[in-house]
Amino acid sequence: MNDSINTYNWFLSFERFLAALKLRVTKWKEIKRKRPSISSSLRILIRHKHYLQNRYRHSKYEEDRIRLRSWNILV
Repeated sequence: MNDSINTYNWFLSFERFLAALKLRVTKWKEIKRKRPSISSSLRILIRHKHYLQNRYRHSKYEEDRIRLRSWNILV
C-alpha cells in the first residue's frame, strides 16, 4: 500500500516537473493573421453540405435526402 502511494506521489511530482519544463521552454510568437488549415473552396463545400444536412433534418423531404446523398459522394 505504501509503495503504491510513493509511486503515485512520484508520478504527480514528475507530471508537475514536465508542466513547468514546458512553460519554461515554450516560445510564443505573435502572428499577424491566422490561416485556416483547409482551403476556402473546401470550406464552402463543407458549409453547403452542413446546410443540406440541417435542411433535411428539419424538413425530411425526399428531394433534400437525394440532394444530401449526392453531396455525401462529393465531400
